[in-house]
Amino acid sequence: MENVCEKRLFFKLIFIDLKKVNYGKINSQLPKVDEQIKVVTKDSYEISNLSFKGFTLNYQRIVELDPRILFDIKVEYEIHYEFADATVKEYKDRFDDLSELVNVKAEKALTMTGVISRAAALISSITMQNNGNAIITQPNYAKSK
Repeated sequence: MENVCEKRLFFKLIFIDLKKVNYGKINSQLPKVDEQIKVVTKDSYEISNLSFKGFTLNYQRIVELDPRILFDIKVEYEIHYEFADATVKEYKDRFDDLSELVNVKAEKALTMTGVISRAAALISSITMQNNGNAIITQPNYAKSK
């Protein structure tokens, strides 16, 4: 029996949509001189619209400051994947196996698109608008702790 982690998904088309950007100013309060500020980055994704044709990953990155000052920002993308004919043919009668493989490979499918780097660059560009101080977040998936 072949290990699902060793299987691969092949795509005919990948389409990335910027879905939403939310920037919310909390207040203008600056931190105290001796106060440490921590940048908290939270990434998440959800699989939707899975079929024999393909699936969609809904990805979001949230950046908050701890303590909660200045702003919160959230960026959301939809990434649409259309399966290559080889993948469709291999799983044509085995939707459960295809679903399991998509769940196992979803994070890799997300990172290969470069969308996380795009989100990081967008957040940097937006946060730079406040006094020219950009917040640079990692261009890779931030796993929740």
